[in-house]
Amino acid sequence: MPDSILQFDTSLEAWRHLVVSHSDLPETIENYLVITLSRMIKHDCTSGVLAFDWLDLMASPAAYQQEKLRNFGDECLILTGFFPGFVKKHRVSVRYCQSFGQSAFLRLSHLYASRSQPQQADLYQSIEGHFTPMVDVMTRIRISQSRSE
Repeated sequence: MPDSILQFDTSLEAWRHLVVSHSDLPETIENYLVITLSRMIKHDCTSGVLAFDWLDLMASPAAYQQEKLRNFGDECLILTGFFPGFVKKHRVSVRYCQSFGQSAFLRLSHLYASRSQPQQADLYQSIEGHFTPMVDVMTRIRISQSRSE
């Protein structure tokens, strides 16, 4: 296995290597985490106020909520796993941010269930249930990368 993430051809391969080497998550959850990290790493997760973003999200039409819920949940995942210091610096507990993320995925699961899409509903319910272990994997990645610098 390569020693540096710079030895991979794509960011997806690098994230897969990092996640798998620090994880004991089910494969489906690992895959979701890899895709999320690859997709969200260029996204600015630090631009809003969680409570206001949540209220805005809940007020949006149901047709637009799926993508917004996923993005919100993913942002909370990134913040709690990779940037807990940023969260605390803004006088918000990491647990508070984590709860918002879990709520987004649970709501997303309910939306898919109400639309008779049980596979998607099960996926997001599983993501909600594995939120803390995913944060733990991201924390291990963050710590291992800071040690190697």
